[in-house]
Amino acid sequence: MIAFASSRAALTRWAGEAGTRFHADVMVGQGDIVSAEPAQRIRAMGAVAAHHPDLLAQMAAGNATVIDDPRISGALAAYLNRFGDRCPEELKLESIPFGDDPTPLLRAIAATANARGGSRSRELPSLTPLIPEPFKRFLASRLLVWAKARVRDRENLRLERTRVFARVRRIVRAIGARLVELKRLDKVDDVFHLTIDELLGAIEGGGIDRDLKSLVLRRQRQESIDRAKADPPERMMMHGAALLDRRGVGAATPTPETGTGRHGTACAPGVVTGIVRVITDPTRQSLAPGEILVARHTDPGWIVHFASAAAIIVERGSLLSHSAIVARELGIPCIVGLKGATSWLQDGNRITLDGANGWVEVLND
Repeated sequence: MIAFASSRAALTRWAGEAGTRFHADVMVGQGDIVSAEPAQRIRAMGAVAAHHPDLLAQMAAGNATVIDDPRISGALAAYLNRFGDRCPEELKLESIPFGDDPTPLLRAIAATANARGGSRSRELPSLTPLIPEPFKRFLASRLLVWAKARVRDRENLRLERTRVFARVRRIVRAIGARLVELKRLDKVDDVFHLTIDELLGAIEGGGIDRDLKSLVLRRQRQESIDRAKADPPERMMMHGAALLDRRGVGAATPTPETGTGRHGTACAPGVVTGIVRVITDPTRQSLAPGEILVARHTDPGWIVHFASAAAIIVERGSLLSHSAIVARELGIPCIVGLKGATSWLQDGNRITLDGANGWVEVLND
């Protein structure tokens, strides 16, 4: 974050708006960010499936038997071996990785069968006309090298963190399977409704409540109640004990925006006009090639949808959010931090998006 912000601030200070655009361009397509690799592999598998209509139909239906189909099995096995631990909400132990359920991955491959695009490479302009002073130009170039390397390292480290979570998930599910055998739980995944202390306490003898099934039922009921509640505002103040659940006390009331256009944070340059597709559940919904992905938030598991997106709009996030970094790497125009995007934009809306200045406009035609 320090490297990215410092390099961006320096170019903006020394070269104005042109420096800001140069900074965005230089962060595109550096080629060694592991988070972009899944989309590239998905596109390649989609290109193979496009030549086999029967295979394509099976993948679009999420038929997992295609994993053994020799026309695609090698590429799929390589993908799952490297990225099988990834999935939406991958830092929750209860999330199901693609290695366990490849259905969303298969549908994403099918969706990219007729997609066009890929990482955009272009020759960048020289820094010399932007920053004539030799010392400042030298310093700017060093800052850019530093920023690109640290952004790459940050994204690559996220994959390793995901693999640690996946290992813990396998351990916890193994404990859950043993508790099912002992008839302390009804299903293996019930284990995810227990805290780690409760789980270890059941094994080591230090648990206070030995009736694990009743704990699970109580948590499931509470989860259903919580899911029915509206999301809290981005910022709020709480007074008194948290148990009072005085949600939203002191929360700032957002000023409603009017008109056909809104601004967000510009992350990846490019102008796109296309049809909106709002994705709220990335494991069940899919994106057609050329549609503009609109989401509340994304994480590395959403990469299966990035592969076919013409552009990306996200309600939350910053210049260093995962969606922004991967979009820059893949050359997909991207805007984040567009508040209320998923309620403002609807499926089927035709919009124009400018990723260089963060502007989104709904077209009336």
